[in-house]
Amino acid sequence: MKKILLSVGFAAAVIFSAQAQEAPTQPEQEVQEQQMTQEKPQTSQDEFQSEDLKRVTEAELPQEVKDSFEGSEFNEGTIEQAYEISGATVSRVLASRANAPSPGTEVPEKLYQLQVKEEQGAAILYIGDDGEIIASESM
Repeated sequence: MKKILLSVGFAAAVIFSAQAQEAPTQPEQEVQEQQMTQEKPQTSQDEFQSEDLKRVTEAELPQEVKDSFEGSEFNEGTIEQAYEISGATVSRVLASRANAPSPGTEVPEKLYQLQVKEEQGAAILYIGDDGEIIASESM
């Protein structure tokens, strides 16, 4: 009888142990998910810096870019963030904006991305270092 009780007790312990390992309880899952999201590196644009993309202040923008912004339809908005894009990233940005330069067309050395806050929402402008507005979109 002792052997039976011990066997039953041992079997019950094994079953409970297996169930506990199969699926964590809801609070444990939430804690695990929170830990996973906290461990992931943040990839917001504020933190993204590289050789080809750097955040600049409005005062650091070339005068041609400032003049172009002032002459645009978004001039009543405020520049929330500005980025200077250079190197190989310029071509990739132009291609992603469906403004891929045709062969023989001069690509700007630098491109400026202005994130503008407007009364109706937000807009993004891409302006070449020569002041030419390359692309813009309202969101």
